[in-house]
Amino acid sequence: MLKTIGDSAFSGCSKLSSIDFTNCELLQTIKSSAFRDCSSLSQVVLPQNLTVISSWLFSRCKFSTISIPNSIKVIDYNSFRYSKELRSIIISPDSKLTRINDQSFEETSIEQIYIPKDLLYIPITALPFSTTLKEIICDPNNQHYTSEDGVFYNKAKTVILLYLKNNRSSLIFPDSVESVSGYAFSGSPIENISFNSKLRTISSFSFEYTHLINISIPDSVTSLGANAFSGCKYLEIVIVGARITVIPQSCFQNSNITNIIFKGNITTIETSAFSECYNLKRVELPKSLSKISGSCFPTNVELVFPEDSLLSIDSQGLLYNQHKTIIFQRLSELESYSIPDSVEEISAGAFGDLSNLKTINFTSNSNLTKIGNSAFARCYNLINISFPASLKTIEGYAFFLWTSLKTINFPDSLTFLNYYAFRDCSGLVEVHFRSVAILQGYVFMRCGRLESITIEGSCGVILGAQNFYECGKVKTVKMTNVTYIGDGCFSSCPSLQTIEIPDTIQNIGVRAFFSSGVENITFLGNPPIKQIGANTFNGASKLRYITLPQSIEEIGTNAFESTNISTFTVPHDTKSISDYAFKNCKNLDTFIIGENSSFKSLGYFVFEGCTSLRQFVCNDSMYFTVDSNALFDKNKTVLVCFPPASPYKFFYIPSSIRNIPAGAFLGCKNLVNILIPDNSVETIYRYAFADCTSLTHINIPICVQTIQTHAFSNCIHLTCGIDIENTTESFLEHLYRECHLNRDSIKSCSIITCKKSNHYRYFTSFYVFALSEGTKLGLF
Repeated sequence: MLKTIGDSAFSGCSKLSSIDFTNCELLQTIKSSAFRDCSSLSQVVLPQNLTVISSWLFSRCKFSTISIPNSIKVIDYNSFRYSKELRSIIISPDSKLTRINDQSFEETSIEQIYIPKDLLYIPITALPFSTTLKEIICDPNNQHYTSEDGVFYNKAKTVILLYLKNNRSSLIFPDSVESVSGYAFSGSPIENISFNSKLRTISSFSFEYTHLINISIPDSVTSLGANAFSGCKYLEIVIVGARITVIPQSCFQNSNITNIIFKGNITTIETSAFSECYNLKRVELPKSLSKISGSCFPTNVELVFPEDSLLSIDSQGLLYNQHKTIIFQRLSELESYSIPDSVEEISAGAFGDLSNLKTINFTSNSNLTKIGNSAFARCYNLINISFPASLKTIEGYAFFLWTSLKTINFPDSLTFLNYYAFRDCSGLVEVHFRSVAILQGYVFMRCGRLESITIEGSCGVILGAQNFYECGKVKTVKMTNVTYIGDGCFSSCPSLQTIEIPDTIQNIGVRAFFSSGVENITFLGNPPIKQIGANTFNGASKLRYITLPQSIEEIGTNAFESTNISTFTVPHDTKSISDYAFKNCKNLDTFIIGENSSFKSLGYFVFEGCTSLRQFVCNDSMYFTVDSNALFDKNKTVLVCFPPASPYKFFYIPSSIRNIPAGAFLGCKNLVNILIPDNSVETIYRYAFADCTSLTHINIPICVQTIQTHAFSNCIHLTCGIDIENTTESFLEHLYRECHLNRDSIKSCSIITCKKSNHYRYFTSFYVFALSEGTKLGLF
């Protein structure tokens, strides 16, 4: 009887139109995405004992109605998301439903939803942001939620959770309401609101894109959330209550405000609070205001300062704090600015998006230490800027899309660059750091013309993730005192040919040189690095020469996949090499395990696709030995791997072997005959002999109890004469179906190629008599 349907079991079955689980009484689990993208699925009857509607289960399906069984306790994330024809959800008063998670019904067309008595949790983001939802009905016995006149509240009616978009155009807040939840009125056509005197909090995005015309925020409100009134195209007059001290980020961005009145002691106006409010021509600033972040106001606004203001503005239209140590914003659009020596910080977004800016001037006595987030972002024509000797920090996106500058001389004082600081600076050709400590991540990502990188530091330089990702023309990288090269740091740098890793390196992240053009990598000295991470050099198809430090203890999965290495020597301290480490290294010829090596663990399919690998060399290893080209553990109890390009044609499995590991003979193109002796091998693992395209004979004695999937995949010449002692129907059928053995392989060959002599396991092949001088046999 059906009990479980697995992940993505029917996903994408575009012709499936109907499902009825009425008779599936034992079905209790349908896993994630099982019917996702079944675009014709128009009828569904769920099983009566199902407890969870899993994530993405019915995403992008066609049905318009769904009945939720009483047994369901959870409707999980995205379960019906994008099923745009779904209009009706039937939930019984006897439902055991306790949770409806985020995005469950996003971008559906549901018109009504019933909140049963046991429901504990339903975030507003679970419901569609559309005008179709006309009604929320709450069971009167539910202890957490209630609804009244098109407004969805918590049970105590202290929080407005959602105002339905088809509701009336005005609302008087009940006296009990203390908070407006995030997105509660988002996109609503409501025009007028009368707040009560108990309201404390207006959360982020609460009234975005509404039709509000005038608002007076009561003195009881102490907190406004980011974007609370952003995109309100009809909003003209705003009165801010006396207890609000901070106008948060993007609070009124892109609204139609013409007049704003601050009643109280505003101390801070955050980034973009009134940006794109182009009808806001004049603002009287309160005396208490001490901090304005970048891009707060449109540049054409007139700011009126009170006497003894903590802010000031100069003739260039630059807005400062009281002592002119911080530039908050520009209220002009000049081509050139001179930064006073007193300035220590340029705030976030201060000069951002000023496309006609060409020059920023600092004097030799400048005290600038920090350039804030996006301070000069998208200043496409900025061509003249010389960073002062005092600069220590450049924050994220500070010079994003700065396209005109070719060379940057960073001062010795600069130690920290944050994420994306110079991302997509397409004109940049050369960078040179003398004392940098941290390049946080993505700093020079996609600087398409960058050719030369010099990184010097007095100690412990950290290069974060993808700092030079897709810098397609980088040819030269010089590094000193670098301790960390982050994930993907030099990935997709096809012009990078040679690189020297300094002797200070401690860690190289995953994919650090993924798909780079590097040909030669040299590790200087004896660095303390312990690991080569997963995919570190994967896809570096030109990489031919690399000698790893002897300190390396672990080589990660796919670390050297698809490189051009021909010989690899395992470092002395290396203990393990993980799965697929040398996959598709087409030119790898020799794999060397040195004398007294610590190497003791080789993963699965390490040499898959290494079509040129001829030999393993193993000199006095404590853990491995080589015999007849095959790599064994020291005691010959495990046959670890047989080199795919070995010239040996015939191979006898030693009688001490009990298991043939996964992929042990994978792709061995020259092997013709393999003999497995009695009382030896018990298990043949997956893909053990796959792609042995010349193999014409193998025997499977009765001692072999288990053969895993694909063991004989693509053994195209195993067509007849195979000796299989276990001839039970189930065993043979498993060989054919799961192990991909040719069904004709157990039949007698029409042309005799083998002559049994004396003991049937000791045979002389017909081919032996035709061998030319020098042909390898292998353990015969």
